[in-house]
Amino acid sequence: MPNINEIATYAKENAEKLGIRKFDIYGSTVDETSVQVDQGEPKQVKLLIALV
Repeated sequence: MPNINEIATYAKENAEKLGIRKFDIYGSTVDETSVQVDQGEPKQVKLLIALV
């Protein structure tokens, strides 16, 4: 997975190629786990990891 510096470099290089002088980079991450329980026993486990 690329780190923020790699993403910024990629964006800058490609923006220059396209003649774009100003741009913003933003994002967020989500790391969430949930469990559905049926009479004390786990019924369903959901794990969500997203990079946006």
